[in-house]
Amino acid sequence: MKTVGIIGARNIGASIAFFLAEQRITKTILYDSSDGIAQGKSLDLMEAAPIRHFDTMVSNTQSLDTLLKTDIICIALEAPSATPASEFTTLLPQLKELAQFLKHYTGIVLIASRANEACTTVFSKLSDLNSDHVIGVGTLVDSMRIKNNIAQELGIVAEDVQAPVFGMQGSNAIIFPSYISVSGIPLPELISASKIQNIIKEVQEMNNNLLMLSKDRGVYYAQAAAAVEIIEAIIYNENRVLCSCTVGNFHIPDIALSTTQVINAKGNVGATAAYFIAKENIADVLLLDVVEGLPQSKGLDFSHTGSFHGYDIHIRGTNDFKEIKDADIIVHTAGIARKPGMDRMDLLKINVGIVTDVSHAIRQYAPNALVVVVANPLDIIALACLQETGFPSSRVFGMAGVLDSTRLRYFIAEELNVLPDDVFSMVLGGHGDTMVPLPRYTTVAGIPLTELLSDKKIKELSLRTQKGGAEIVNYLKTGSAYYAPAASTAKMVITLLHGQRTIIPVSVFLNGEYGQKGIFLGLPVILGPKGIEKTIELSLNKEELSALQHSAEEVQKGIEELKILRSSSI
Repeated sequence: MKTVGIIGARNIGASIAFFLAEQRITKTILYDSSDGIAQGKSLDLMEAAPIRHFDTMVSNTQSLDTLLKTDIICIALEAPSATPASEFTTLLPQLKELAQFLKHYTGIVLIASRANEACTTVFSKLSDLNSDHVIGVGTLVDSMRIKNNIAQELGIVAEDVQAPVFGMQGSNAIIFPSYISVSGIPLPELISASKIQNIIKEVQEMNNNLLMLSKDRGVYYAQAAAAVEIIEAIIYNENRVLCSCTVGNFHIPDIALSTTQVINAKGNVGATAAYFIAKENIADVLLLDVVEGLPQSKGLDFSHTGSFHGYDIHIRGTNDFKEIKDADIIVHTAGIARKPGMDRMDLLKINVGIVTDVSHAIRQYAPNALVVVVANPLDIIALACLQETGFPSSRVFGMAGVLDSTRLRYFIAEELNVLPDDVFSMVLGGHGDTMVPLPRYTTVAGIPLTELLSDKKIKELSLRTQKGGAEIVNYLKTGSAYYAPAASTAKMVITLLHGQRTIIPVSVFLNGEYGQKGIFLGLPVILGPKGIEKTIELSLNKEELSALQHSAEEVQKGIEELKILRSSSI
């Protein structure tokens, strides 16, 4: 299996690693000059492996020397604070250093950074590498976008459209209508000349418009998808006709569905969950956020990858709660992370305020929806959502148990050097340090974990699971996990959309189970098309039951804080 090294593990680089893991065609090594970024992103991705069935490894390195042994190096540098006009200038010093470092690299270098043509040209000249071995994603991004826009206009799947784009990315893209066809039919035979020109203009202005919509947070899914398209061609040794790229031996010249779910768009968890769900092709996705332009930009960015990833459902964004009308499933991810100087009550006040507003909108516009709560502190936010919507407890539940279990599954698989798919685990309790991993209910290909690992090692892995989120935060410094949380969320949503019934641990409202009432706590349930069908009580031993009771007590403390908060606001 080929190995791809990615230099730059932020948005573009991490998304490339993510898409490659989904394709299961390469091993991937992430590198970033900022301490902790690559470690955090690779760990977050691999923790999603048990749910997304990755059977390829995403690892990280703190040494560029490690990447010299890879088959492909993808340079995905970013300048988050730079404007589009200054991005190349900002990246130039790093490009110069990498060009010198990779002078004797024998593999293929793919440039996926923005300001792509300038970055690719400078790197190629400074590195003195064979020009056939330096590739830029170029106008492949624009090609993907025009295919998507034409498909939308005609109401067809984007895979039916062939649309080469020449020149440079963005406003300088050169698009010839006579070269565009749909299932072999020339585009001018299907769409009027004026409409074609409007589509071309939209594509040429798309990048700047998306950046404005996202408030300079950047758009990167389409850029990453284009890079993966090229990597696939190289891996499979295909001679592909791709704009502004050298691939294989081929040099190219420079010339509606009924079901809808609503996901909060601001954070990476919501946006990444939308991607996982879109790939199933079973539901339209609406991204909602109060930040004007942000969900719209993410929706467009995702839609542009449809021709590569094979989905033909609609993904769009909105700032208007009215548009969630009659949604079947709502995923609530909105909330803030604790910042320096904030105590629990500060955090709770803000996030409870957010979920209160959201719950009132759900009750008004989507009264029959199922609600999957992801925002933290999860067990408390889920309770607030249940109370504010007034829904039956079977229709409001939290994601945490799935996430905690998939982390434990990955850690066990890593220790035993087996596929995560072979591992089944159960984690109960609150979502936090008091969660309760259950080794007795954890098996590997049907073999009890206790027969494969020592008690000491099992305790180490259980503790690592409890600290799993914090481990990634410590690596990233300014961010938190989102691949594994998003995969866990999507797992639940996809189960609901398919009308399946499955036994998984979720945060569920208790009505006497284990002597607890009126709180949300992670327990195994039968999850079906209408929500929680049954809560399952396991035969816990004294030690396990004591740990679960302690976890419930910690959740109860949060509920008391919620009561204090609400009484003080009356």
